[in-house]
Amino acid sequence: MSFDQDRRRRIYELPFRPYPGLTVWVRKPSFAALESLTDAVAHLGEDLSGDRLATPEKLRWWGVLFRSFAASLVGWNLIDRGAAVPATVDGVLAQDHEFLMAVSHAWYYAVVLRTETPPQPDAPAPEPPDDDVDDLEAQLADIPVTVAEPDLVPA
Repeated sequence: MSFDQDRRRRIYELPFRPYPGLTVWVRKPSFAALESLTDAVAHLGEDLSGDRLATPEKLRWWGVLFRSFAASLVGWNLIDRGAAVPATVDGVLAQDHEFLMAVSHAWYYAVVLRTETPPQPDAPAPEPPDDDVDDLEAQLADIPVTVAEPDLVPA
């Protein structure tokens, strides 16, 4: 038995407030990547914010997180010293830790943890985001995510 149906995975467009003009196009991780990512998040725990002293073990788990992000990265409009940064593992890992923490956290909270549910006709309108929220997780969960047309995503 064979299937001739091409399954097109949904692509999400993430704009970033901390980096005006930056847009990242990502997919949800594969199941294999999700297993590794879940292990990384569990091992990093409260250190997921990157605020604590880096140890070799933490760096390995952050590497898993960043590589999982890179595997889900479809494209971005990132420019470094006048050149487009490729949406590849090497392009991702060439970025600084602070930037990688911001984009990978946004991807994790806005896309990985997002559950797709059909809109309910009687559901109340969502509350507007509170601009004074100090909680990073809450801020990242409020990132406006849109589904992108695959043909419009830069490689």
